[in-house]
Amino acid sequence: NKEQKSRYLPKTTRGEIITAFAVTEPTAGSDPASLKTNFKKLGNHYVLNGKKAWISNGTISDAVVTFAYPKGKREGMCAFIVDSDSEGFSTNQHKHKMGMLSADTGMISYDDCVIPKENLLGPVGKGLNVAYSAIMNGRLSVAAGCVGVMKDCLREAIKYAKTRVQHGKKIGQHQLVQRHIAIISSNLEAAKVLVQRAALMKAKLDSTSDNKNLRMNVDAIITNAKYFASNAAYDTADRAVQIFGANGYSFENRVARHLCDVRVCRIYEGTDEVLQLKIASHLLGKGFNAYS
Repeated sequence: NKEQKSRYLPKTTRGEIITAFAVTEPTAGSDPASLKTNFKKLGNHYVLNGKKAWISNGTISDAVVTFAYPKGKREGMCAFIVDSDSEGFSTNQHKHKMGMLSADTGMISYDDCVIPKENLLGPVGKGLNVAYSAIMNGRLSVAAGCVGVMKDCLREAIKYAKTRVQHGKKIGQHQLVQRHIAIISSNLEAAKVLVQRAALMKAKLDSTSDNKNLRMNVDAIITNAKYFASNAAYDTADRAVQIFGANGYSFENRVARHLCDVRVCRIYEGTDEVLQLKIASHLLGKGFNAYS
């Protein structure tokens, strides 16, 4: 609402506070509807209990959008803005990740965490709508980031292929190295088109009144873009490492870091498997949802 926007958004855009989005739990990942975090209303406050896992900015955030069910119920999910200095709020950092080492990822615990009633985000019982709307943006941003990974891998691979000499000539003159570069380039161009189309359609959706059919179509377009771009980026990083040979297996080179970092893009904001089901069920139509 207007008051929440004025309280949080200016500070966020100025970099004065950091925010986070907390759906995923230790036992609820691809299925956000199965989360166990719960709340109850006490007077002018809500009290939250539960845990969230793998939350980006989890241990450094000042405000966390948190999703929970009414205690004892499996419907009526609500969204809350939880300030990190709230009573009963604590975090622990996820360590030993294989990639994304510069990104903070944390576990969040809510132990009788007290939330003012004015921090309810959106209508009562409509938290799942808030979550799905944000996930659409998240998938688009992951897809766009994967395009950036592909561009950098291609640039690094070309530079290396023009300077590394094996068997008496630069490796860029070897046909199989050229094949890797050609595939990377083709996948990059395809990913760019898909992501740009998805971004334009999302902008159209944001500028119109709520249109269910348009929303479903945009969701499908973004899903396609995220699925293709994340897989293409992983394949691209793998090919770039192959072009570098043994040197590509060292974190001293960017392509090795890209390979480890981009692997998670096929997991978060929708796993490959969930996105495949979404793409197919959208095409098949009503009655063909693989999961409810």
